[in-house]
Amino acid sequence: MIIHIYDDDLLNGDGIREVVFLQGCHHHCKGCFNSETWEFKVPSFDDELKDAEKLMHLENKLKEDYIAGVTISGGDPLAPENVKQTSLIVDLAKKYNKTVWIYTGYLYEDLINKYYILLSNVDVLCDGPFIEELKSPNKPWVGSSNQRVIDVQKSIKQGTVVLK
Repeated sequence: MIIHIYDDDLLNGDGIREVVFLQGCHHHCKGCFNSETWEFKVPSFDDELKDAEKLMHLENKLKEDYIAGVTISGGDPLAPENVKQTSLIVDLAKKYNKTVWIYTGYLYEDLINKYYILLSNVDVLCDGPFIEELKSPNKPWVGSSNQRVIDVQKSIKQGTVVLK
């Protein structure tokens, strides 16, 4: 379930981006800046209509030349309950030749075989749980020093994690 879309964002990846936040996360990281997204909710009919409206809004924004891509966050876009919605958003971004960034608390190594087709359409994966004790304001695009900013396409091609 999409809980919010931020338009014209400059903080969550390269270029001007649309940022989509999904509901639901199993990690519950201490110090998470987005803990209100943890709870998984069964979407009502109204929620599904709102999601459809948000996807139409996203598609209209992705048609704009100045938008570099979409960033999917949450919650956790790669929680099993969110993968279908994440796949729809990734497909929409690729339809307009936009880059895709995904933030997840899971590790690339645990995801690549399980979600290979999805990840083969992702440009950057910011992986790993947020660890408050490792909070690092000096590391671009992630919140703690254990998290990685992975170039997914190069990683798939080389068979090993390649950092961006």
